[in-house]
Amino acid sequence: MDKLIPWLLEGSPWIRYRTRVDLMHQSEQSPEVRKARSDMLTDPQVKSLVTELSEWPGEVLASHKSAGLLMHKLVFIADLGLTADDPGIKKIIARILKHQSADGPLQMPMNISESYGGSGSDMWGWALCDTPVTLYGIL
Repeated sequence: MDKLIPWLLEGSPWIRYRTRVDLMHQSEQSPEVRKARSDMLTDPQVKSLVTELSEWPGEVLASHKSAGLLMHKLVFIADLGLTADDPGIKKIIARILKHQSADGPLQMPMNISESYGGSGSDMWGWALCDTPVTLYGIL
């Protein structure tokens, strides 16, 4: 770890932030953590993800495995440490919560082919594999 930590602290802002919080156990209030977090929130790649997520829900689900799906990007920014209090996140959460089914799970636009019992048309629906992913992201 003696060589690993300095190397990680030379990384991207989100790597510096997570290193300080998760590996070095520094307080969120420490100046170094606050700086790393601020750098992360203003990083063009992170800002681009937030901008992309503000267009929730994105493409119609055809497969749940693609890392390019917005639900997976939502989980990624949650794992980075973004919260509802960060710029743009409340808007994303509001867009997600607009499509909650009467049964409770969060819905996504999907197209289930007739061969799998669907209509073959785009519609709002939920799948048991997507709901926990999306819920984790907004929590």
